[in-house]
Amino acid sequence: KESAYNEFNKTFSDYLTEAVGKKFIPAGGGDPMIRFEMKPLNFMELLNNVEDNIVDFIYVNPSAFACIESEHRSTSLVSQISLREVSGQQYELAKFGGVIMALANNTNVQNVTDLRDKSVAAESISGLESGQIQFREMIIRGMSYINDPKQVVFTSNQGKVVNGVLYGEFDVGFVRTDQIERTKDRVTGQLVDKNLFKVIEPEEGLEIDGEPFPFESSTQLYPEWNIAMMKHVPKDVASEVQQALLNLESHATIGSDIIDCYTEEDCPLDDETCKNNCKSRTLQNQTLVFPPETSAELALVANEAKINGRYVGFQST
Repeated sequence: KESAYNEFNKTFSDYLTEAVGKKFIPAGGGDPMIRFEMKPLNFMELLNNVEDNIVDFIYVNPSAFACIESEHRSTSLVSQISLREVSGQQYELAKFGGVIMALANNTNVQNVTDLRDKSVAAESISGLESGQIQFREMIIRGMSYINDPKQVVFTSNQGKVVNGVLYGEFDVGFVRTDQIERTKDRVTGQLVDKNLFKVIEPEEGLEIDGEPFPFESSTQLYPEWNIAMMKHVPKDVASEVQQALLNLESHATIGSDIIDCYTEEDCPLDDETCKNNCKSRTLQNQTLVFPPETSAELALVANEAKINGRYVGFQST
């Protein structure tokens, strides 16, 4: 939950309040009529909150969305385009896969069927990217993901899965593609060496729109996470949220330009005059400003949201 909050609170609380909340200011003025608050939840908490109409929008994986869409008539607004780095090169990815991994020197695990009588770790039994899609690979091979392993441990955190395999607590780990590359060693505090691990039975020829998928994956690829509205949300609010998320990338580009200006002008942290000059100059130099209601404040929060969330932006679903 802490990791999710750190990655996405800037998007779902700060950015949406700035981009959408201010469009619903009461006639007499004052604070925004609508404020957005991110609420990190596990799967069961999410279902309970949806059932009780406590949440208005949800950010979930495709599996969870399909369940909630069917039972509660939620509507997908956008899906995420992630930004990931491999060997110094950045990739914009609208899909992800699932990894079945073991230590590279573990000769006892070469194939999925070798998971019999091994200790296996995943984030949760209900999680798509670190659980369900790997379970599917076992089922395809005639295995039971409950009965065949010696032990199945749910860690509630994919970083703990990677570290658990690294330090010999588990024989095998289930995580999403890119998780190994971004996990920090719990002892050294440095990124783990991905060469210490191997991906079991990586799929061949995986592509997104004709481009090779840059990570090894033990599964097929699945669409990135959705942002969806619940049926009780007013249509005008949902429409503004959808448009704000689609526009976030454009806002963030302007915000990045402002930050670059701070650097070029060597603005001291407490020099508001220097910063305001950068904001004004950046907006004035923006010959094709999209969306037209961009402000310096909105652009800066969008840029920070994009960096924290490690995504490019969002696309319609």
